[in-house]
Amino acid sequence: MYPLTQLPRAILFFFILGISATAFTQNLTDATVESLVNRARKNTNNSDSLKAIGNQTLVHAKKEDLALGKMEAYFMLGYSSYLKGDFKEAINAFEKGLEKAPQDPETYPTAYRLLKNKAIAYVRLGKPDSAQVIFKHVVDLTKERNDAKNHAKALSDYAIGIKNKGDYSQALDIYARTMEIWDSLGVDRYKTSLLLNIGLAQNNLKQTDRSIQTYHEGLALAKKFKVDRDIYRFYNNLAVNYTNKKQYDSSLYYSRKSAVYYKKNNSGASEALAYQNMGKAFMLLAQQDSASYYYTKAETSYKNTGAKARLGELYFLRSSNNHKQEDYQAALKYSDSAINIFKDLTLVANLKDSYDQRALILEATGDFKTANKYIKAAKKLEDEAYKTENVEKLNEIITKYQVEKKDAQIEDLSTQKSIYKSTSFLVGVISLVLLFIVIIFWLRNKKSKKELEVLREELKNYNAATAAENAPTLLHLKSKAVLNTKELLYVKSDGHYLEFYTQDNAKPEIDRHTLKEMSERLATEGFAQIHKSYLVNLDYIRIINSTKLMLEDGTWLPLSRTYKPKLKETLLHTATS
Repeated sequence: MYPLTQLPRAILFFFILGISATAFTQNLTDATVESLVNRARKNTNNSDSLKAIGNQTLVHAKKEDLALGKMEAYFMLGYSSYLKGDFKEAINAFEKGLEKAPQDPETYPTAYRLLKNKAIAYVRLGKPDSAQVIFKHVVDLTKERNDAKNHAKALSDYAIGIKNKGDYSQALDIYARTMEIWDSLGVDRYKTSLLLNIGLAQNNLKQTDRSIQTYHEGLALAKKFKVDRDIYRFYNNLAVNYTNKKQYDSSLYYSRKSAVYYKKNNSGASEALAYQNMGKAFMLLAQQDSASYYYTKAETSYKNTGAKARLGELYFLRSSNNHKQEDYQAALKYSDSAINIFKDLTLVANLKDSYDQRALILEATGDFKTANKYIKAAKKLEDEAYKTENVEKLNEIITKYQVEKKDAQIEDLSTQKSIYKSTSFLVGVISLVLLFIVIIFWLRNKKSKKELEVLREELKNYNAATAAENAPTLLHLKSKAVLNTKELLYVKSDGHYLEFYTQDNAKPEIDRHTLKEMSERLATEGFAQIHKSYLVNLDYIRIINSTKLMLEDGTWLPLSRTYKPKLKETLLHTATS
């Protein structure tokens, strides 16, 4: 409480302070800027809209001399250029935004976004060293601010550069720390980018199956929180992994979805990556002309945007494609270009793969001596890239443990023996229980695999038996729509309504029916129920797995254990009738 004689001075002080704070806030932003920022957030994937809103924000912010308004405007303009793949212009805009940043807590979130996206643009431009300097600065900045959420994001971004240098062990350690931060905060929303990065590291370490699993976990989160940007990044990376697994239909399915989305949102570099993935799938399907077509589309975009790292990856693929066409001169030319880029960017894993590929091309030309040099160079890079300190750390831990153990034995040998005996007994019992559990799971797995083999065989027999049946049957719905059952892929139940999915039609026909009624109507038309919510046209089943099946267009549908015997019975009955 202020003394009475000091009260007017205290009031005057706080009144002046209030005016100063208000004036300073007004000098940063205002209601118009906030409204424009909200509009921009609703158009984060549309480059043209962002550019228009950014220019509008900049004009207003300059007129009113609003520091934060100018920063937000330059962020919009920079991100618009980034989406188009013009990374140089994006960096230029982000730098202008940072020039306007006053030292104030209110501008920190925007400054953080400008710094982070500037670093990412440098990565896309093929300047990873410049990017790492900024990422490290962002890591330190977020730590100083005690900003746990953005610190976790910054750590994840910083780890990408470390991983690209070949130090997977350190990168995975940082990812683990990042995951711990998200868990401590109870936040799942931002794990999507982290899971994407972990999946990439697993892929680099040739752990393709684990990488796919990680991508699907991240994809589920991205869909749950409606993070479109990450959904399509997962699609692109799944396309790469399914290509590596030789599951080309799934690869093309995800690549095409990505290409359509990025083209619609005017995201040039991302669209080019989708074309690159499609080209690789066609190349491995021995459709070299189709591969060249998509590679050319991707190359044009990468050159226009200066995406050096992506261009190196593309040259590597073009070299491989020319090798398959036995055009060795073109293959060596693209190989040279890829190697030069990867050397310049110090991308160890990519350089190692390029050396291996060049050795194969040289062997095909008969130059075994030079090929051997590249094989040795690749081996050296591999040894360096996968070298870790795990053995040294383990020896240190074991040595320390052994010393402590020795001291304990000297102090009380008899007690140690009794503990050892009781421990041995417990270990023996636990081992027997674990062995029993393993045997049970093994028997169940064996039975499941047997059922799956039988089901696939029945599908094969069904396809053979129904190959000649082409007579169309029309299905009249309550909505007055008429569907050809031969073109009907599957039916999905959604409450009191059914969704009818047909060939070459992205949107389903919707009608009020129960799945039970429709199952009875379509039973004689080659349809079977595979889940409580799905009926499927048996003619379009391509792959059957333990818990799902894939249609010819790449769509995966759930396969319930409850309906698996019924599916087998339907396939068997149709094939033998």
